[in-house]
Amino acid sequence: MPGMPRPRIAAGANLLDERYTDGIYFGKKRHESDFDLVLERSLERGVSHLILTAGTLRESRRALELVEAYQAKEDAPSIVL
Repeated sequence: MPGMPRPRIAAGANLLDERYTDGIYFGKKRHESDFDLVLERSLERGVSHLILTAGTLRESRRALELVEAYQAKEDAPSIVL
């Protein structure tokens, strides 16, 4: 529809990386988790959906935990596995 903003979808979002979830770089804790900030920045830039990538069953389970935690947040973008 004319005048309707197009949804922005971040496909292949690698947000399971421990640098986002735990603030760990090269095995050392560098800062607190900035996962919420990454989601906030994506919203500010018009992202409406995130598609998380997972390479293992363990990562897939972790992704599901993150999705369930953020589905309840009213302003959070949709997260899709």
